[in-house]
Amino acid sequence: MKRDSIAEELTFLSVVSTGSFSESASQLGISQSSVSRRVAALEERLGNRTLLDRTTRRVRVTELGRVYARYLRAALSQLGEAEQAVLEWDEEPGGLIRLSLPPALALNRLMPCLNDLLRAHPQLNLEVHLAERYVDLYEDEFDAALRLWSEGKTGLKYITLGPSPLVLVAAPGYVQKHGAVTRRNIGDHAFVNTDNAVNTGPILRTIVRDWDEGSIGHARVRTNHATVIRNLVLEGDLLGILPWLVVARDIDKGDLVHVQAGLKLPHLDAVLAYRHTLEGTPRLAVLAQALKEEIARTPWPGE
Repeated sequence: MKRDSIAEELTFLSVVSTGSFSESASQLGISQSSVSRRVAALEERLGNRTLLDRTTRRVRVTELGRVYARYLRAALSQLGEAEQAVLEWDEEPGGLIRLSLPPALALNRLMPCLNDLLRAHPQLNLEVHLAERYVDLYEDEFDAALRLWSEGKTGLKYITLGPSPLVLVAAPGYVQKHGAVTRRNIGDHAFVNTDNAVNTGPILRTIVRDWDEGSIGHARVRTNHATVIRNLVLEGDLLGILPWLVVARDIDKGDLVHVQAGLKLPHLDAVLAYRHTLEGTPRLAVLAQALKEEIARTPWPGE
């Protein structure tokens, strides 16, 4: 349906926010009767569904009204982002990027390069959130997130930053202490295990089941945090499976070794998922370039 304005929707959101027709009228600079007419017209257009229960003493938002308000706020947020994208087109990168990062990558790799990015672009601001869990960019109100896969969700776009396959790692003295790791004896070794975004636990179980080699042995520790896995593996008594980007520098320094046990682990890519309204904006371009350059500093050597 063609619409000339969104005055009715904005008025409804004002009533939801204030809980009062009179306060909304004062907030919007219109009469209380105009507020009432707009809300009534909106409910009529939506099939005569009740969004607000009115009494002489109070206004209560119905369950349907709460759902509709949530969708309206999300739509208005995207409208604001679209306007901002147009306003900043071809300008010096600036504004705020709300960015979600995996903690292990942020703490072990990415924060220095993001600090350099801020130095190079004084008008740019970052709000960095560290989360092992999957975050929904729209529901959790983020602009972009670094992920180790691309799930192709509607409304999102992706920039490939570089390869980060999963690798089996151990401390340098692990083999001397516990023996060589092979496809046939992997079940005799103990792991620090996780079922988080990199799916280490399910991957190990799938590998062993496919080989028909029985159990992978016992997971001495289970955790949802990749940094905990890395730190425990560094202690020398456990094996771990982690993304290459998390452990590449440890391997380069000799603090960890890449265990070549014939495992066929998934080859993942690091990708920057972002809202489609950021497409072509200078702030997105410089962020993606900074992350690409940092990842390229430790290229995947292959096997």
